[in-house]
Amino acid sequence: MLIHANRFLITRRLVQITVMLLFFAGSAAGWTILRGNLSCARLFDVLTLADPYAVLQMLAARAMPTAEIAVGALTVAVIYALLGGRVFCAWVCPMNVVTDLAAWLRGGFCGHLCPMGAFYSLIGRGNLIKPVHNPDKCTMCMRCVEVCPERQVLHMIGKKNAMVSSGQCINCGRCIEVCGDNAIGLGSRLFSDK
Repeated sequence: MLIHANRFLITRRLVQITVMLLFFAGSAAGWTILRGNLSCARLFDVLTLADPYAVLQMLAARAMPTAEIAVGALTVAVIYALLGGRVFCAWVCPMNVVTDLAAWLRGGFCGHLCPMGAFYSLIGRGNLIKPVHNPDKCTMCMRCVEVCPERQVLHMIGKKNAMVSSGQCINCGRCIEVCGDNAIGLGSRLFSDK
C-alpha cells in the first residue's frame, strides 16, 4: 500500500539516481551507456542529447554549436515537448530532490526562479500527457493541492472535468498518488475532448 501510494515518487527517485549513476559510471568506469553531463551527453555512444537551454546560452554567447549538438538539442526539445517540458524538473533534475526535502523551497526556486524550468515550461506547453481531474469522483479533500509543488496548476479541483493545462506542471504524479478518490489520473491530449 505504501509503495503504491508513492509509486510516482519512488519511480522518479529511481530515474534520478540511475541517471546520476550512469553519468558517474561513464566517467569513472568508462561505461558507454551515458557519457557526459546534463548539458550534453552521448547515449550508447550513438545518440547525442543536448540541453536546448544550454545551446541557447551558447548562441547568446556567440558560440556556434556543432551540427551534432544542435540535432541533440532538437531531439531533447521534441521529447520534452511531447512528454511535458517540465518533466525534466521532476524526473531528471537533481535539484528536485533538494526541493522535495526542503518544502519551503517549493514554488520558490524551481517554480519561479529556475531558468531551465521556465524554458522547459515553454517547450512543454502543448505536451501530450498531463494529470486529468474528474469532479464527479472528487470529495474536495485537497490532498492533491497540498502535495503539489506547483499548486496553481490544480485550479480546477472540485470545479470541472479538466486536464492540467499549465506548462508549470512538472508531471511528478504526486497529486495522483495521494488522491484516495481516484479523481485524478494521467490523461492524453490526443484522447481528451477538453
